[in-house]
Amino acid sequence: GSQFAFVAVIAAGGAPMAGAVSGLLLNLRFVPFGVALAAQLPSASLRRRLLDSYLLVDESVALALAVQ
Repeated sequence: GSQFAFVAVIAAGGAPMAGAVSGLLLNLRFVPFGVALAAQLPSASLRRRLLDSYLLVDESVALALAVQ
């Protein structure tokens, strides 16, 4: 999603920095996802948690929270 936001801002004549900020703001939605899922995930190594966070997408969050 952030890539599309960046390209849309650039295509509309916006500055690259504005495109980058729009992408960062769009990705802020993952912060509440992480907080909501933290209690559901077992404690693991930093390496495992980084991998899990990389694989985190909207659909997997919705599924995990629906199964509770």
